[in-house]
Amino acid sequence: MAMNVPYEAIGKGFVQQYYTLFDDPAQRPNLINMYNTETSFMTFEGLQIQGGIKIMEKLTSLSFQKINRVITAIDSQPMFDGGVLINVLGRLQTDEDQPHAYIQTFVLKPIGTSFYVQHDIFRLALHDTLHEQGRTGSRNVCVTRTISEPPNLIDNPLVTSTYLPSILSR
Repeated sequence: MAMNVPYEAIGKGFVQQYYTLFDDPAQRPNLINMYNTETSFMTFEGLQIQGGIKIMEKLTSLSFQKINRVITAIDSQPMFDGGVLINVLGRLQTDEDQPHAYIQTFVLKPIGTSFYVQHDIFRLALHDTLHEQGRTGSRNVCVTRTISEPPNLIDNPLVTSTYLPSILSR
């Protein structure tokens, strides 16, 4: 199958439609039509979920009622199977909480003349940030720590033997 030429328009149109449904609690259950009952995957804040029904259980269990969303960027790329990879960067505020940056990535898989969400990854851009008073008592010092360490790819035998040699030989 050939790459999808209007991939940017598909990405922007999908994001607009998805967030219109997601941001309205009454419409959110209709998102089930965008996921495959068996083959769709979602990672929501590190929680792995498979299948449209389980994904919708997670999405409809979210307790907030109001969302203010600002989309900073939508980046799309064509895939060789006719699908579209979409990356969304933005900021959202739920109910009266503080606004947070977020990133959401979708892989749309072609099915007939349409698409379904094959992969969906959502993560708030939260940092473990502490504000401490400095020694002078008049200024704030911001200390940021990484919550999780990046994986050690060099010591992973599967990655080292399978992927790393081909990457390093380029």
